[in-house]
Order: sequence, then structure tokens, then C-alpha cells
Amino acid sequence: MTGTLMISKGAASLAGTRLALRHPTKPIASAVALLRTKGFRSGDRIRVKGTQGVVGNEEVVFIESVHHHLGKRTHPFKSLLTG
Repeated sequence: MTGTLMISKGAASLAGTRLALRHPTKPIASAVALLRTKGFRSGDRIRVKGTQGVVGNEEVVFIESVHHHLGKRTHPFKSLLTG
């Protein structure tokens, strides 16, 4: 999934879908913290690979990897799961 990262009110979303991490106690907040730590900001064009799931009553994509997206090319960013 590719689009513009939006971070607002403690949640990150891409194409209208919330982003989360699968195992933390606070999966949505943890995704925001990790994205920011890795240098991603609201407004960045990114590409996320992940699996769909549900947190609470909200549909999410559990992030497996994320890359900056530069037009037809992507600039690989280390997998968030491996650091």
C-alpha cells in the first residue's frame, strides 16, 4: 500500500487506514513512535507492506516493513521489525 503518511492525534494512517504494530500493548501508538524514531513524518510518501487486522473495533494494517516512496522508485528503509 502506497500513499501519504498522516500522523494526527496519536495515530498514523495511510490511504485512510490506521497503521499498527502487531504485538505491543498499544499497537497504534507504538506504530507512531516507531515511525517517528525511524525518521518518518506526516506528509511523507511511503510504501507499507503488512497484514490487515483489527485493533479494538478499528481495521488496521499491521506494519511488516515501510519504505520512503520516491515516484516509481522506492528508497528501502530497514524493516521496522529488524531495526
